[in-house]
Amino acid sequence: MDDLQIGDMVFIRVTARPFLEVANATNSWTNHVGVVVDNRGDEPVIAESTFPFSRTTSLSRFLKRSEHECCTVARLTRPLTDTQRAALQNAADHRLGTLYDTGFNISSRRQFCSRFVREVIDEATNVQLGEVETFATLLQDNANPNLAFWRLWYFGRIPWQRRTVTPASLLRSPDVRVIFDSQLSDTAWPTMCKRFPLQDRCPASPGAACFRLARPGLPSACCPPGRAGQPLRASWLTT
Repeated sequence: MDDLQIGDMVFIRVTARPFLEVANATNSWTNHVGVVVDNRGDEPVIAESTFPFSRTTSLSRFLKRSEHECCTVARLTRPLTDTQRAALQNAADHRLGTLYDTGFNISSRRQFCSRFVREVIDEATNVQLGEVETFATLLQDNANPNLAFWRLWYFGRIPWQRRTVTPASLLRSPDVRVIFDSQLSDTAWPTMCKRFPLQDRCPASPGAACFRLARPGLPSACCPPGRAGQPLRASWLTT
């Protein structure tokens, strides 16, 4: 990832309970996103909306907050001009220090990660990423939403008509393309993410072609026929 550009979006998975529930609600592994605003130093700088307020951080520190330090990097399909890159940096700078919105309300005066990135990109390029949707629409698309958690989070009453936007929605936007994905790279999986579980080979038994990896929260793996005992590859993982 040495060639990250200003405007690239870095998606990660943080392990705090509310954000794990965001990932579950959106049928996605990712629950947090930041945007590259500087690539001139020793490592890229990420602007993000996080608790308690929006800020910048180095790429390495950003990735250390991700489960197994995994990430996906997406880039706009249309390259940015110099003017747009400067506008993006200014748009991010103007939002730094804004308090985090734990209610995920796109109309509030506060910020949350996907809204932050969406607005910064939009202000600089006039490209609106992701889909703004109500909580009702978001949760109805999930076969097993954890409504008990969300009722607790919203003190007993889920704001069904509140509009929001999610990291998963940004990542699925037709206006971006994935340029790096540590979960899908067709290199040996243990080299892509640190602290990976010891189980990194296909099971020898033909009847155990699909299995859950050693640590909870990771996807399953389905090894193709004839691959028993061979090193696991990330392209065989399923969600």
